[in-house]
Amino acid sequence: MHSAEQEKGLSAQHKWERWRGRDFVWLVWMVFVVFVVSVLGNAFESQAADLTLFGPKTYSRVHGKPATITDSFSGCASGTSGVLRLANGSDKDNRVSSAVVILNGKRVIGEHDLNKKVPALERTVALKPGANILSVTVKSGEGDDDRHDGKSHHHENGVDTKGNTDGHDDVRNSSGGNSDKAGKGEHHEDHGEGNDDGHHEGDDDHRHDPALLVIEILGRGCDAIPPTISTHQPIDGTLLNIARPVVSVSYSDNSGGSGVDIDSVRVSIDGGDISNMCSVTATDVTCALTGDLADGTHTATVVLSDLAMNPSSSSWRFTTDTTPPQVAVTAPQSGQHLGNPVISVTGIVDDPTAKVTVVSTSLGAATSTTLAMLTGLNFSAADVPLSEGANTLTVTAVDQAGNRSTMSVDVTLDTSLPVVTITAPVNGSFTSVPMVNVSGSVSEAPAGVTVNGRSAVLTGQSFILESIPLAEGQNTISIEARDLADNRGIAVTTVTLDTVNPQIFVTVPADGLLTRNPQLTVSGTISELLTSLT
Repeated sequence: MHSAEQEKGLSAQHKWERWRGRDFVWLVWMVFVVFVVSVLGNAFESQAADLTLFGPKTYSRVHGKPATITDSFSGCASGTSGVLRLANGSDKDNRVSSAVVILNGKRVIGEHDLNKKVPALERTVALKPGANILSVTVKSGEGDDDRHDGKSHHHENGVDTKGNTDGHDDVRNSSGGNSDKAGKGEHHEDHGEGNDDGHHEGDDDHRHDPALLVIEILGRGCDAIPPTISTHQPIDGTLLNIARPVVSVSYSDNSGGSGVDIDSVRVSIDGGDISNMCSVTATDVTCALTGDLADGTHTATVVLSDLAMNPSSSSWRFTTDTTPPQVAVTAPQSGQHLGNPVISVTGIVDDPTAKVTVVSTSLGAATSTTLAMLTGLNFSAADVPLSEGANTLTVTAVDQAGNRSTMSVDVTLDTSLPVVTITAPVNGSFTSVPMVNVSGSVSEAPAGVTVNGRSAVLTGQSFILESIPLAEGQNTISIEARDLADNRGIAVTTVTLDTVNPQIFVTVPADGLLTRNPQLTVSGTISELLTSLT
């Protein structure tokens, strides 16, 4: 019989064993997944041409009769050599003590090759180009060891030195085993006194911890050809007028290859990784930038590999230009009136490679499009036609990236001459005053009026110029009106200055004549034409 203190200690121990046997097993499983990746990735270094043909697959055993699990897989067409890699548990508590692995009828791993101190094994194996058959038997592991095998084995450092070598244990006996295990059985039976159910439940849970194997088979020389990268976007060397171009690449592996490893795809621009902005598939990667690129030349790079770890990379360049060219029209000026129906449009642009066009529009409809010629930063578009009345000239500059800017000027075509009407002096009039005022009007608001070359005073469409000097005799006065289009209309008037009194010469009757007739006829001559004579 156990003392109370012993029973209390045993009870605590049983609680720990129950927790460890029931709950901890699931934690072991989770940790083991991470462990397998670590073992297979770090314990064995893959070669670039290796291709995973099978696995990694986990084989586990808790208790009961050993079972043989058979799997099939396809070999590669270009190679018959391979490597079988085995990871044995995550720690000593769940490692397999004995297992048999047979590939295509040939034993690759025997029951003596494993023990709890062996974390991993690697074997060179022969593979078939077609179907391959893999058989795995987990013979003993944590919780049952060799007590469940029908034959007794002696162990030294966890490796079988004596026992069955045919790879099959057909009989399992929970009470069988070597003397150490029998002693442990007796020890458990003794401790069961006073708490038989609780003890055996904890002991059974402890034996149910799974023993784990992970097997992976690689084909050597199956795929030595790297993936092909094609179809870059933006196209290599292209010039773009957007700050966030879509970056994409298409790729493919060779026929019969391992296929592109989408987890290996990395994309960068100017050395900065943008992979987190990309959507990756088995055939392409497309990246949507989340920030603007600066104007200038950029280098994009994609790096990837296939599942056989054959690397491939490609770089290409493109240029972004989002700044439009600046254009200015120097002639004609906006609001200008023109008298010529065909004109030249000139100006400057800050990009000597830009394309400059001039579109003439009248009454809302484009009447012509003229390509300008560039000399350095200066442009000139000749023979641009205008329509009578209002016209809009739109100058557009487009750079090589497709950025554009425009400038418009409004002009008026006026080919009609202004009509001048003179109100004073009257054409052909006479005056004895040596100064005359000239006045009149113009058919449209004139830009200027001159009278004999002297500028008149304008009031709307009317004009006046006072104190025009006259010469004795007939004077010709010329009035010229100029409109905003520089069309000129002319009117002429004459006025005679006469400051000399007229002379009369009487020829009949003679001077001093005496006559008895009551009426006389008087005749004679005058020195100039008279308006009246009395």
